[in-house]
Amino acid sequence: MSGPINGLGLDVRRGAGERLHAQLETQLRRAIRAGRLPGGTRLPPSRVLGAQLGVSRGVVVEAYGQLAAEGYLTAAGRGGTRVSPAVAAQRAPRLHHTPPPVPALDLHPGHPDLSRFPRHAWARAMRAALRTAPDAALGYTDARGSARLRSVLAAHLVRVRGAVVHPDLLLITTGHQQAVGLVLRALSARGARRVAVEDPGFPWHRAAVAHAGLTALPLPVDADGADVARVHDLRPDAVIVTPAHQAPTGAALAADRRVALVRGAHRDRALVLEDDYDAEFRYDRDPLGVVQGLAPDHVVCIGSTSKTLAPAMRLGWAVLPPAVADA
Repeated sequence: MSGPINGLGLDVRRGAGERLHAQLETQLRRAIRAGRLPGGTRLPPSRVLGAQLGVSRGVVVEAYGQLAAEGYLTAAGRGGTRVSPAVAAQRAPRLHHTPPPVPALDLHPGHPDLSRFPRHAWARAMRAALRTAPDAALGYTDARGSARLRSVLAAHLVRVRGAVVHPDLLLITTGHQQAVGLVLRALSARGARRVAVEDPGFPWHRAAVAHAGLTALPLPVDADGADVARVHDLRPDAVIVTPAHQAPTGAALAADRRVALVRGAHRDRALVLEDDYDAEFRYDRDPLGVVQGLAPDHVVCIGSTSKTLAPAMRLGWAVLPPAVADA
């Protein structure tokens, strides 16, 4: 009798009502069918596996022989006994959908040109970071993210986006969507119930609001961006806006509306979530600073590198007011 082996749960027992080699055959066959033993996996020599299971070598030899006859295993001399690649492929789980074809020209909105990712510069930076990083940098970090990253990013946001940022109030996330979700869940836990979202707007904002158990209230949009005068009538607990480039219209939130938005948020005690998702792309206007710079105590500024580098970087952030940072 023996306990589970190699994480596969092989466990043959005398007196179980089935011969030992049959038990082993059944368990190995099941592991191959389930994909736990991929094609090409080398199994332990019969003598080794027998000793591990507490059975004679003959039990393992008989089980291996039967599975080889069924096509589940192959014997390759000095290469040992291996799982048959053909059988493993047949038994592997099938996808329930066919991946869409790769277009010759990708015009999907929101996707950067991935061929422009600075591979060589990034590789140099990675090598330099690994050479110079202290051992402690490879351990568990602050829940807010790397202190060094927060310090460098804070300086960047002050310089490039006109934000008011202290590294202690900067939260590193795996993209801007996680940042939005975290803030909304924190608000829900504090008793928030209603969130104004731009209409038309980014569909994921509505999904995030619903996922947090909150109610989305439509906030109209025109050529000057979100109609912030309507916020007071809606009386939301929070407002999600895209001031630099309204999604999907591309309008920039007018200067007077920016001021009105933060004044109204202060008056109504509503939190503004500023989705600064692609503000560094400017082709038709002078650069606009973030709304957060006007009222850092009432605005959460959220951004990411998904447009400037690549979505797979999974690097985002939220600049938080002190009142919500701990939550």
